[in-house]
Amino acid sequence: MEEPENSKTWFIMHDGERSGPYSMEDLNAKVEFHEINPRLDMAWKEGMDDWIPAGEVDGLFEINTKAEAAEKKQTPKPTAAAYTLRESEYNDNVFKNVEEKQEWEGVSRGGFFFFCYIFPIIWWVGLFYGFKMLQGILKDEMLPLVMGCFALLPFLLLIFAILKRFQNLAMSRVWFLGLFAPLINLWLGYRLFACPPGYAEHKKLGVLGWILAIIYWLPLLGVMALGGIVAIKGPEMFKDVIEKNRAQYEELKSKAEELTQTPEEAEKKKAEEKGPSIIPIRK
Repeated sequence: MEEPENSKTWFIMHDGERSGPYSMEDLNAKVEFHEINPRLDMAWKEGMDDWIPAGEVDGLFEINTKAEAAEKKQTPKPTAAAYTLRESEYNDNVFKNVEEKQEWEGVSRGGFFFFCYIFPIIWWVGLFYGFKMLQGILKDEMLPLVMGCFALLPFLLLIFAILKRFQNLAMSRVWFLGLFAPLINLWLGYRLFACPPGYAEHKKLGVLGWILAIIYWLPLLGVMALGGIVAIKGPEMFKDVIEKNRAQYEELKSKAEELTQTPEEAEKKKAEEKGPSIIPIRK
């Protein structure tokens, strides 16, 4: 007895990961969007002894090949504009499917933001208010050690979140070392902060990604530009201020010396300021 086309009995093994169940209608749709490779992907359903290449599923790729041939005969050759539109729709569908895929494990943008900014503030505020309570429980010599361990917890969780975030972006966790390299750390920070799951593969930011990218880069570039202006124009801009402060310092220093001098030292200083006295020579 032939099974209905819409019954979900098929499973697909793609890039070493199993997904399904799918109906034949679902598989035809995946073939149409080039999401199934007939040679590399494997297929299986209940009752089969082993997995088989997706290209050997009866009627799957043959039906699609015949449909494409019939479409070519019935429809004229598409124009460049029509092809561009179809390619755009295909890319949108692929991106939508990629974003909805559940295999992007790790920490998402929201989780990274929480562990990077929100959790440390909550933890340290709680630690500050809990310090007095711990004073009554722990001994004085144990309190600094315990507080130090508690204070380090957000940093450990942040390292863990960064490693899992790289996994979520489909990037190697070795990139964590790049956070200690100048300029590279800015680029990696942008990816961690703004990019969606699987970005290293599909290279699609999405609307939220563009918004977060602007939020990340705009203040950063502003601070860098301000720092460059201060580094170049700083000596000229603050020259008058420095000279004025120096004059005020010398004046205050002189007054302080006068207040701390003994009467003898004051008389001696006045005599030095007047210079040596001229004694007339008698003939």
